[in-house]
Parts: sequence; structure tokens; C-alpha cells
Amino acid sequence: MWSILHHLVLLLSLYSIVESVKRGDKFARRTIRFRDESTNGVCQKANCGQGWRCIPIEGKARCLPVPNPCDTFSCASDEDCALDHGLPYCQKKITSCPQNETRQECGSLCEGLCLITVLGNLTCGVPDVCSWPSCACNEGYYRDAFGHCVLEQDCFPDAACFASPPPCKETEACSVEDGKVICIPALICGQNEEYNDCGNSCEARCENLFKKKTKCSQKCTTPACVCKRGYYRKDGDCVRKRRCQRRSGLRKLVSKKRDMMTAYGDEPITLG
Repeated sequence: MWSILHHLVLLLSLYSIVESVKRGDKFARRTIRFRDESTNGVCQKANCGQGWRCIPIEGKARCLPVPNPCDTFSCASDEDCALDHGLPYCQKKITSCPQNETRQECGSLCEGLCLITVLGNLTCGVPDVCSWPSCACNEGYYRDAFGHCVLEQDCFPDAACFASPPPCKETEACSVEDGKVICIPALICGQNEEYNDCGNSCEARCENLFKKKTKCSQKCTTPACVCKRGYYRKDGDCVRKRRCQRRSGLRKLVSKKRDMMTAYGDEPITLG
């Protein structure tokens, strides 16, 4: 009787694998391959907790929920199945990482955070839990509020502005550049402008609408007035997007002719 049940279980397992292959579920095939190895090798010291099971993947101990939703979740060939609060989703496979980051097979659960530099040398609460592959900050770097990996001294560049007593007057803006506090007279912003503590390096400009899009560095600089949301900088003013349109060749020619005629006192021509 036991032999019959044992063979029945094996047949059901084989059927599950075949169905996963038919669906193209590559992650399911990969995890099923390690299903019976949860008590061997790298998983011997893993403490996954109740409701989780350790499965070695790519030589790393990874804690996965039981049952694992990714076993029956299909992703494209250039994607991996991952979990967010126990729910499966597809994410692009990592091919490269930003500056000061490297790909970590166990994810970034225990990477350095700028918050840790304030709270003290905290121990990572999930050292045995291997998350999904992702980019993590290199040793000696910490993730800041903008998502960048920076050195500890760059975690809070404006921290000196919050010293007691305040280094600047109430009517002045405080900024830190190269480790030095700079007190800047209060700015009075013009029409369609607003004050920004981080400066105007990422301000929307008309000239950028016709160029190839590039990622703006969100590193804070000297405070400045910037165009409000929905406005773009053009010739010093903040205008709506429709006024940013690139002039056609005919309009440029007519505009140039108008300027020349006006310079000689002639009546400027107008467009019909």
C-alpha cells in the first residue's frame, strides 16, 4: 500500500513539472530542481521561520514562502519572477548596476543605508533571508534618500544647516558646499516660479524638450527659484509647454528678416 502511494506522489510531482515546462515557467523549473535539498548544504544554517522554506539557488540560501507563488507564475525570457509581500511579479533581469553598486545574488535587504549612519551600527534583521538578485551598494557606501549609493559623509550634506544655534539668519537660506556652510540671502521668486532647496539643476527647460532625454542628477546644489510644475524655462521666464515649440525654417527666416528691416527703420513684415 505504501509503495503504491509513494509512486502516486512521484507521478503527481512529475505531472506538475511537465505542466510547468509547458507553460514556459523557467523559474518554476529552477526551484523544483532544488525542492528536495532544503536540509543540505547552504540551507543547514538558514533560519527562515514558520511558513518559509530554504531553497539553495545559485549556491545561495534563499527563504521562500510555502507554497511559492512563483512556481505557477510565468514571466518572459528576459524577466525573473520575484515576490512583493508574498505576491508574484515579473522584473527585468539585471545586466548592469549604477555607479558604486554591484549585483548581489541575495538582493539588497542588508545593504548599507544612510539612515543606519544616524541610528548607529545596527545588525541586519534578516541576515539568513536571501532575497531576489538586485543591485546593492558597495562596501563603504550607503543608500541615500534619492536612491544613490554615496559615502557616509555625503549621506546628509546639509546636516550642518540644522545645527544649534542655526548657522544662518531666519531670512537666509542655508546650504553646504564642499563641507562649508553658505548663507544665502532669501530669494524672491518671479511669476510661475517657486523656491527649491536643492537648486535648479533639474529644472524643466524648453531647450531640453528637443534634445535626447538624459537622467538628471538629483544631488542638491545651491537653493534657487525654479519653474513651477507644468512650466518650462525660456529666455529667463517660465512659460507653458506650448510656447516652447521649435520654430520652423520659414518662421526663423521671416524673424531674421524682420529684425534686419527693423534695424534700418523699415516696417517689419508679419506672418499671415
